Amino acid sequence: MELTVKHILSFFLILHLLLLGNTMNAGSPVQDSLLVKKDSLDALLKLKQAETLTEEGQYDTACLIVESVLETAIEQSLEPIEADSYYLLGRIKDRTGNNWELTLRYFLKAKMIYEGLDLRGKIASVNQFLASKYYDLGVYSKSAAYYTDLYSLYEDGVDGDPVSVSYNIAVSYFRDRRYREAMPWFEKSGALSYGKGVAGSRINSLFGLTSCAMGLNDYDAAEKYLHELMPLLENTGQYESLAEAYSMEALVYFERKDYSRAIDLYLKSVEILQESDGAVHEVYTNAAICYQNLENSGMASRYFELALSDARKQNDKRGMARLEHIMAVVSENKEDYYHADYYCNAAIEDAMASSSYDILQECYLTYSEVLETGNDFVKALEYYEKYLSLRDSLLVEERLAGQAEEQRRADLENLEQQLLLSLSDEELKDIMIDKLKVENEKRDNELKLMERERELEKSERERLEQSMVLAREKYNREMQEQQIHNLEQERAIQRLELLRQENEEKELLRKNQLQESEIKQQQLEIEKEHEARKRLIWMAVLLGIIVILILVSFISSRRKNIILSEQKNEISLQKDIIEEKNMSITDSIEYASRIQSAVLPVINFLDEWGMDNFILFKPKDIVSGDFYWGQRKGHLLSFAAADCTGHGVPGAFMSMLGNAYLNDIINSREFDNAGDILNQLRKEVMFSLKQKGEEGEAQDGMDISLCLYNIKDNILDFAGANNPLYIIRDDKLERIDADKMPIGIHRSYDKPFTNHRIKPEKGDLIYLFSDGYADQFGGTEGKKFKYRAFRDMLLREHKRPMKEQGKMLEAAFDEWRGEIEQVDDVLVIGVKF
Repeated sequence: MELTVKHILSFFLILHLLLLGNTMNAGSPVQDSLLVKKDSLDALLKLKQAETLTEEGQYDTACLIVESVLETAIEQSLEPIEADSYYLLGRIKDRTGNNWELTLRYFLKAKMIYEGLDLRGKIASVNQFLASKYYDLGVYSKSAAYYTDLYSLYEDGVDGDPVSVSYNIAVSYFRDRRYREAMPWFEKSGALSYGKGVAGSRINSLFGLTSCAMGLNDYDAAEKYLHELMPLLENTGQYESLAEAYSMEALVYFERKDYSRAIDLYLKSVEILQESDGAVHEVYTNAAICYQNLENSGMASRYFELALSDARKQNDKRGMARLEHIMAVVSENKEDYYHADYYCNAAIEDAMASSSYDILQECYLTYSEVLETGNDFVKALEYYEKYLSLRDSLLVEERLAGQAEEQRRADLENLEQQLLLSLSDEELKDIMIDKLKVENEKRDNELKLMERERELEKSERERLEQSMVLAREKYNREMQEQQIHNLEQERAIQRLELLRQENEEKELLRKNQLQESEIKQQQLEIEKEHEARKRLIWMAVLLGIIVILILVSFISSRRKNIILSEQKNEISLQKDIIEEKNMSITDSIEYASRIQSAVLPVINFLDEWGMDNFILFKPKDIVSGDFYWGQRKGHLLSFAAADCTGHGVPGAFMSMLGNAYLNDIINSREFDNAGDILNQLRKEVMFSLKQKGEEGEAQDGMDISLCLYNIKDNILDFAGANNPLYIIRDDKLERIDADKMPIGIHRSYDKPFTNHRIKPEKGDLIYLFSDGYADQFGGTEGKKFKYRAFRDMLLREHKRPMKEQGKMLEAAFDEWRGEIEQVDDVLVIGVKF
């Protein structure tokens, strides 16, 4: 019978081990223990059932089963099963995610029992869980500590992956900004993976080492790691990571102020990213900043525009807002306030759409400066107040968020300390109870021995006294150690209490500040009420005055009616005279229009030169302040679009003057470029109008865009006074900026005009124009047409024949204007090469 029972128990134990081996992952705590007793088999089977229910998501049922197993394990002193139960309870509580303190308590309790049993594989499982969990919670110091303990267990022979654990230690230190402590672990992870031939882990380690070196401003070390990293990336085909490595090396050279080398590396990164359709606006932005530091504003602007184009392609609203703000600042520095205004509005819109309030506050500040420069002081003050309000709000939110995050991490770190203290007290109580039980059992045995063997009473007493002395000494040593441990814990609790008191004082200070701000707000509201009462009083007084004036007016109106009847006849006579004079003036202006038309070139003068073109010319009045002009001298073709001060008769006089001077300059002098022509034209206009920069003198002049085309060499020179040139090439529109000064007196009148030299290609289109088209009010809301819509329309319609483009522009202008009066003369010249 005894043999049969042993065989049955052995069969069930072997069957249970086979089932656990087939259904559980390696390292699972719910495994058979070598220390099981006779009643442990049922507990193990229940734990396996609870494990299965946990994986199926039936947490409540699983929890009830585990708690019943735990109760049995504690009663039967089945410590391995007790620890496994705590571990599984911890996993269940973690998955339900409703009580981290209870989850942590279960895992710490399991770990204490595993340590007492020296089950290092299961200790490793607990360390792995707690390390990963603390990392997810952002408590990186605790995460690093548990990963370090886990690595030590792997070194002692526990099965595991030391490569990934050493890397996780390094990353935890790195996230905690402890770069010097992170670097040896990155080195260790890389060395371990290199020895195993794992290139991916070595690459990650080198990236980490480079980031740490840059965090410590050790750029020589960073460059060394990058030079080892890049061949690995090329050999393994990780080109996006290679692009990132190039950008990191570019940052090294940027910090060394070697901006040219940094630009080359950024552009290498762009080439790689573009092959995989990756986002490149961040890299373009960095390259533009390098060009700024090299004081190459042209290339900086170009790369900022490329970055903005890519951000729009990627629909990165935050990136768009940041780049549009940069473009606004660049335009403001160039005194291009039109584009500064445009980019500020675009940046504000995209920053609000992406909730990028840190960028939005900077946009408000920049826009306030642009508005102030444009003398719109009311609106400038409004946006400056928005900037201050948002800045203060963000500072408060950032401070409160930082304090809350620090408090959260401190609470999480303190929670484990408190739980360990609590578990230590519980364990001490259990030890004392076990000792008392042992002592009672010993006493019972002694009484039985005394009854059975009285002859051995003396020797037995001596033995018992010796054992009692040794037990007492051991107990005293343990109590002393526990008292020392308790003192250390009390000191830690006192430090935590001091920290809590400091946090309470800070919170009290914040509340006082809020109360002060509320009091100030109440005072402002009281002052507003006083102002409102004053306004009511003044309105009542004003109303009384108005009533008095109405009475006086009524009395005097009767007298005036008599006078008005006498004046009516006289007005009728004067009306006839005025109508006669108006007719005479209109006839004179129409005659002046014929003179102006005769002086200006014929409207199709560019056709006679064999150039594909159109000229859209729509004067606001009978005569025009805008005028087109052209002259041919050998192989040089000169043509221009000009906008004189004012319109109507005053503008027409200036246009006649400008036309005459341009003819004289071209016919009587030799010029190499368009800029010299504008310099000479300015001298002639200032001399004729007697402009010397003195106060009160006439500020008349003109804006002009002028081209000088060398047919022989195929070279186009352009110079502009306030009016730019648009050129379309390969379906892209580029703006050639004019100088921000007119033909006439100006604070920069001694500064020469800039000459821009272009090599036209077949199919290129250029456009010269005045501001009349873009400034016309119209549409459903009566707003300006604006230059952006003008550019978009040119780019959209540029493939039409030139004459058809002119007709399309005129039709679009008339449709936009509708019934609204034309506000200015309109002139647009288009030429195709």
